[in-house]
Amino acid sequence: VYVTGKVLYMGYKPEESYIGGIAGVFGGTIENCYFVGKIGENYNIGGIVGKNQGTVKTSYAINEGSLQGTYKYKYNVGTVVGVNEATGSVENSYGMSFADCYENKVIGSNLGFIDTNSASVKCFDYNYNGGMKAKDFFVGFDFEKTWGIAEGETTPFLKANLTVVKGVKP
Repeated sequence: VYVTGKVLYMGYKPEESYIGGIAGVFGGTIENCYFVGKIGENYNIGGIVGKNQGTVKTSYAINEGSLQGTYKYKYNVGTVVGVNEATGSVENSYGMSFADCYENKVIGSNLGFIDTNSASVKCFDYNYNGGMKAKDFFVGFDFEKTWGIAEGETTPFLKANLTVVKGVKP
């Protein structure tokens, strides 16, 4: 699964809501997905999940927006998960804020588990050092069957979304 666009909250009492690009509140397993777009400047927002009570693995999110003011420091905004509950787990997952090099977190607020492979990328790594355009960066991703990447050119993409053109080999 992948989503592109915006993860925003425009309603009343945002501190009581959980917003995610894939799921708001989730307790199962999310695997092999990504989000690319703007992650809003509000409470409890994540590019993949707003409130994680399950497992998010081999996934990534890229925030193309910029977090302003106090939002990035105290309102549980994460590139991948907004709030990771005690039962939540984040494994082999990566996040990057393209326009905001100063503050970038995979998880906004963490009470659960995050493995040592999961990481945030500062935008200078993305732009100048390959960062999220290098296969070796994505520990745990299955590049044989599930994911593809044009080394140094693209972030990972799901092979299931490739379109076969007659006479052209993928």
